[in-house]
Amino acid sequence: MAVKLNQSIVLALPVPATGQTFTWDASVSGFGVRTSCGGSQAYIVQSRLNGRSRRVTIGPVSTMTVEQARKLAKVELAAMVQGRDRNAERAEAKSRTITLSGALDLYVTGRQLKDSTIKQARYHIAKYFGDWLGRELGLVSPAMLVARFDKITCENGPTVAAGACRYFRVIYAHAAAHTARPDGTPTLRMNPAARLSALKRWHRPSRKQGVVRPGEFPAFMATVLEMQASGLVDHRVFGRYVEMLVRTGLRRGEAVGLTWKDIDFDAGTLRVPEPKNYKPHTLPLTARIVELLVAQRADSKGQHVFWQPGPKGSVPDPRKSWAHLRAEAGLDIGAHDLRRTFASLADALDLSGFTLAKLLNHSTASGAGSVTAGYVISDHERLRGPMARIGAEIDRLSRPPCIPTNRDPS
Repeated sequence: MAVKLNQSIVLALPVPATGQTFTWDASVSGFGVRTSCGGSQAYIVQSRLNGRSRRVTIGPVSTMTVEQARKLAKVELAAMVQGRDRNAERAEAKSRTITLSGALDLYVTGRQLKDSTIKQARYHIAKYFGDWLGRELGLVSPAMLVARFDKITCENGPTVAAGACRYFRVIYAHAAAHTARPDGTPTLRMNPAARLSALKRWHRPSRKQGVVRPGEFPAFMATVLEMQASGLVDHRVFGRYVEMLVRTGLRRGEAVGLTWKDIDFDAGTLRVPEPKNYKPHTLPLTARIVELLVAQRADSKGQHVFWQPGPKGSVPDPRKSWAHLRAEAGLDIGAHDLRRTFASLADALDLSGFTLAKLLNHSTASGAGSVTAGYVISDHERLRGPMARIGAEIDRLSRPPCIPTNRDPS
């Protein structure tokens, strides 16, 4: 039912328990007040445009009188009669003014991103597109991005160029979605990064293949155990951390982020609450992993298992310990090489692909077995046997080789 709106009626409108209510004006058809459950009120105008209903927000009730809003409503209605979509005009105006800096802020605040992802996005955009931060996003042409891609490639290498431009691509796409017209059509032109795809210019990163090979395990594990027995706390902690990586297949960040509340000694499990794929990951503990954790408990000085974060969330850089391990073991390896080693051992033991995916917490959302995988509800207890077999294989490979002695046949 429509009423002749005035200031006292508008201010007395009840606040709905949920959703929104609309109160329409009797004197100007299509003019009204929207009241939301949170208590906010706004003047609106609604009419049909090109056969479809369109609603335009005039402004908050607190910023103008009813008469002022009624006059603006007549202007908006006249624009609709002329076929003008004011919402689309505002979206296009917004798209013309959004800068790369604004699009970056929109991306990091409008998505559920990890702190590390936000940090990397800001770093790549500031370092490689810093001179574009104040530029309107719509003024970045495909040719400009291709030229910048080539520049980064020449100065910093193909991997860096691909990573930086992928951040630009996703930030641009996010901004395009948020500046689209009411019907969903974009106001920003085609994503400039699409030109890289059309020209097939994206660099194909070479997949790293580093692992600890079977013949390298004795030297590797001897060095790790030597560090665990060191008088230096840094070496002891690092030695246990490295052995944890190769015996669990955890990612570097997952292991570094472990807290003691993630370890359940009674149940014999460890839990990674926020892994890369956002799916909490639980692994059974083998006897050797329990030994490592018990020993580490004596050296731990806080709630984190290995290193305690600093005031800004950073952890100590173990690069000196990595250098010591590489020099003593004669191996050029890193944290992710140990994850690959764990996976390679599981594969060598003929563990199924489904079991390996569960051990590594890889997504089974795509691939040949994805439909079947969707029906299988796997419990972490089923991984206890595979974890024990991988641990036993590590123990076997780590034994020093037997050196035959030459005996005098006489």
